[in-house]
Amino acid sequence: MVRHLTKISDFSKAECEKIINKAIEIKKNPEKFDSTLKGETLLMIF
Repeated sequence: MVRHLTKISDFSKAECEKIINKAIEIKKNPEKFDSTLKGETLLMIF
């Protein structure tokens, strides 16, 4: 399911923790995730 982040309060504390924990896992094991988004298009605006 696609979710769009417009403000941090759109996510619960548990959801934020889950995202951060996944980011830590990806950072520690990048080879495990190297094809996760293959064929996908992403857009990030800061």
